[in-house]
Amino acid sequence: MTVEGRAAVVLSWVDGRPCPKRDGGDPKELASLLGSLREVDCGRLADVLGVPHEYAGGDRWAEVMVQEVVPRLPSAWRSEWQRRIRAALELRWEQSSLVHGDLAGSNIRWDDRGRLVGVLDWDLAQRFDPALDAACLFWHGWDKVRSAVEAHMFRRACVWALTFGLEQIAFAILNNATEQKVAEEVVAMTAWLERSATWERPAP
Repeated sequence: MTVEGRAAVVLSWVDGRPCPKRDGGDPKELASLLGSLREVDCGRLADVLGVPHEYAGGDRWAEVMVQEVVPRLPSAWRSEWQRRIRAALELRWEQSSLVHGDLAGSNIRWDDRGRLVGVLDWDLAQRFDPALDAACLFWHGWDKVRSAVEAHMFRRACVWALTFGLEQIAFAILNNATEQKVAEEVVAMTAWLERSATWERPAP
């Protein structure tokens, strides 16, 4: 909008504060949030929603991962990353719904009584597998995620979570980062691969 000849953006304030990692996050509140997202009519949002994996290649996600990211990894980790990509591509779910895409950290706001009061940063919103958002809730710990979702969604969430880290390399490549920056991401995300390989996830 324009006010007195100047461009203006209308903002609204969301109360609350982020929940520290692995601390807090009532599973009932998380389940309610995921349920609310599934009930949104995406048809009314079609012109503003992005595509799945938009920041890491979009429709070319698998191609970017295999052709651009995998060759940059240490050889010992290439087959493991390819396995994770295949596992994600083989996932099946009954119905797509509104997905926030980055449902973690400071994007979820809580009040002093532990109630979820708002969600920020919808720039990655998409119509996709709701288990992607469940995977983002790993921020609160796998036990909380397991308590918040059904077993079939939990299994998919685990698969998606194991793909998250190396999307940072794809993002750097697609945004024409310097080779030094890409190399730094490779080092950091190789360490993430090592950590995520030993994640303790409750049995579904």
